[in-house]
Amino acid sequence: MKKLLTVVVALVVALVLSLYAVGSMQPVDHVASMRATYAAPPEEVWALMTDFEGYPAWNSMFPQVRRADDVDGKPCWVLEGEWGPMPSVVDLLEPPGRMVTRIAPDADIGFEGTWSYWLVPAEGGGCTLRIQEDGSVTSPLMRGMALVMFDYHDSMNSFLTDLGAHLGEDTVPERVTL
Repeated sequence: MKKLLTVVVALVVALVLSLYAVGSMQPVDHVASMRATYAAPPEEVWALMTDFEGYPAWNSMFPQVRRADDVDGKPCWVLEGEWGPMPSVVDLLEPPGRMVTRIAPDADIGFEGTWSYWLVPAEGGGCTLRIQEDGSVTSPLMRGMALVMFDYHDSMNSFLTDLGAHLGEDTVPERVTL
């Protein structure tokens, strides 16, 4: 039994070291972008995406949201999800078409960055929402995990798909090549 435990521990250590080594070779910064088109009018989509308190009703990534103290005079919301609490500062709000949020500087969650949202009327009605993540992952271990376990587009895909489902639409987001 002791030998088996030693082997399991050695394998776990080897996996973590491998992820760390691979992650240390990956760039710290990344840019990812996705978009989706909705039949709903821009004003309706804007109201949902800027109502942070309402996220738990439709956004599967954040089952809990609470208002926090302003950061540099800007509203801050703590979005609670699988990564734990993520303080999100609203840097720019230009209704009904542009919003920029960023992870609060003191979040200390291993990654940081901004999410920029562009909402534009779609040809023939409805609207298109594009999200761009300009992120930094400071932890080599997390960069290694990102390479093999998740994709930087996953959270945007979830946001866009969940938003469409809440609107009663079957949404298929697409990656935007930058």
